Amino acid sequence: MNYLKFSISLYVAFILSLFAKNDVFAQLTISELSDQILITSVDYFESSFSGASVASTATSSVVSTATSSVAGTTATSISSAASTSATLATTGASSQTPITPTPTTNPCLRNPCGQKAVCVLNAALQSGYNCQCRIGYYQQNSTATLQNDQSCQAAKYFTGNISINTAFNNNLNDPNNVEGKKIRNQAKLELEKAIRNSSDTAQNFLSVVIEKISQKPGGGITISFYAVYGANAAVLPAAIQSTVENNVQSIDNYNVTQVAAITQTNECQLANDPCSGVMQECQDTNDGYTCKVCTTEQYFNSSTKKCTAKPIKSCPSPCLNGGTCQTSLSVPTCSCTQFFTGSACESLSTLTIILITSGSTVLVLVVIALVVCLIYKKRQRPIRSGTNLYENSEDGKGHVNNYYEMATTEDYAEVDAGVPKRPYAGVLGGNQTTVIYDSKQALIRQSRIFEE
Repeated sequence: MNYLKFSISLYVAFILSLFAKNDVFAQLTISELSDQILITSVDYFESSFSGASVASTATSSVVSTATSSVAGTTATSISSAASTSATLATTGASSQTPITPTPTTNPCLRNPCGQKAVCVLNAALQSGYNCQCRIGYYQQNSTATLQNDQSCQAAKYFTGNISINTAFNNNLNDPNNVEGKKIRNQAKLELEKAIRNSSDTAQNFLSVVIEKISQKPGGGITISFYAVYGANAAVLPAAIQSTVENNVQSIDNYNVTQVAAITQTNECQLANDPCSGVMQECQDTNDGYTCKVCTTEQYFNSSTKKCTAKPIKSCPSPCLNGGTCQTSLSVPTCSCTQFFTGSACESLSTLTIILITSGSTVLVLVVIALVVCLIYKKRQRPIRSGTNLYENSEDGKGHVNNYYEMATTEDYAEVDAGVPKRPYAGVLGGNQTTVIYDSKQALIRQSRIFEE
């Protein structure tokens, strides 16, 4: 029953999350949504569990939760459902057998072995891995299973090959192959004994590491090994070779047929070189190796294990409108002027839009003001001079151009005395008269006309 309650609460949380993400449910009414959840819940619980009461309880809980979610209280409902789930999970924990999750990730991906060791998957260990010191380092406690690089110390390596007369097969390199394991162990034992017992090679000697077993051309097998010395060892490769040739005659009852030239190991040519762990380039020297730190203009290429010149950075597209490409950033970016924005400075900035809008508004206002002034000025335009205002008719009387009859010359004095102060049309001085002027200047000019 506790398991059922826990499953119900998880189902409630699932339904809520589905509603939150699916836009289709947003188009349903509360009633339609309740009916849909009711049908789905009943079908689910009836097909999965027995007991009508469980299905009924779960259904009403789901409907209530979903309804409140549609009504705008999704956050509260989810919180309540989560709290219920936690309570039910706690209640049912005592009756359930704990399940150990199966690891699905590679433990080596988090680089647990540090800079001086490499990570090797090992399903036999609880951690799922063990660490092996890189070439150029040695493990202080050779019998311990390393989980980090704290036991790895700097060392000097010498590479050697010794051949014996036995048939080769690919299984010899399998760590679990009995024959291969026996040959590797015997080779390590015989080589270490010979080197330690010689005064020419014993000083600062640490151990022998068997690298691999390979097929010897012409028959037999070749055992590749490293003779590991302390970092300050002064031993010569020729001394190691002479010691091995003179003191190792057989391995696992197989006769030694050849000892190849022993040389100081070029650690930089190996896959697990001592420098790549610290993201530096390994450079071989006469007495070992050095790790080169890449310059600021370079980066460590993990594929080639070399310091490689950084590619010339450039912005994804040319910077427009006076923008400049800033390559000092991790991602080249266009630095725009204050008037433009965008990845390539292709858009107007907010400031520019405000300035343009403000400028346009001011320009419109100026134009409107000019138009108003022109209209007003046109309406205030003075009347034309007397020469253009009057025409002489055949009877000698003065006439206005707009066909209104003006007073005769003899009546000027009389008319002048009674000129109105504003535009006038009617009888003035005994004659039909129209007086037109638009300003004080026009009135003065009109007065002058009458005085003439």
